[in-house]
Amino acid sequence: MREFELDARLALCADFVREGRVLADVGTDHGYLPIRLLLDQRIPSAFAADIRPGPLSAAKENARRFGVAEKITFCLCDGLTGIPQNAACDVTIAGMGGEMILKILHDSPWACGEGMRLILQPMTMVPKLRRGLCELGMAITAEKAVMAANRVYTVICAEKAKEPVVCTPLWEQMGALSPEYEETRLYAERITAGLLARSNGCLHEGKTEEAQQLKNLADEIIRRYAAV
Repeated sequence: MREFELDARLALCADFVREGRVLADVGTDHGYLPIRLLLDQRIPSAFAADIRPGPLSAAKENARRFGVAEKITFCLCDGLTGIPQNAACDVTIAGMGGEMILKILHDSPWACGEGMRLILQPMTMVPKLRRGLCELGMAITAEKAVMAANRVYTVICAEKAKEPVVCTPLWEQMGALSPEYEETRLYAERITAGLLARSNGCLHEGKTEEAQQLKNLADEIIRRYAAV
């Protein structure tokens, strides 16, 4: 039976999963993330959840082929709603929009409790997700950008905050990304391009104050990250 490797995006998610913890993988699709972690003996068991029957069936078949089906509980459900409360310690949600990820967390607040770890890979609305995590009392303890399929993504690792989290405009845009990595620079360039485009749009609409705020934020990101 041929082994497989995760793409760079999912591999980074896997790196953030704590060894020996039960995993809940939301939107599991073909189940590759929990299967890979089980094959590597990083986790003892997992829940694989998907709202669509087709991908969940594919995940079951893949788990059977790789000999780990008995270690995975498959859940046809919306988000975490079909997974027993506190049955898992680490939760991965990859490949969804930031708003959808926040909805899943609001619908299952136990996922933001003490001892839990969230590993999130948003496709859109990343600033809104970072702000929403702050409002849920979650601190971003680690974050890293990664290149996959010629696009740069970010993977967020969050746990219950020990003290109130301040979410500044800079934090919303860049989170806990470290400027030492090339992927962070590429991510910063994409973010600043978007901010400058929004700034130009505000100028054309006569919103000069908002335009200047967006430009100032873009300039700060360039100084801190893109110019390193």
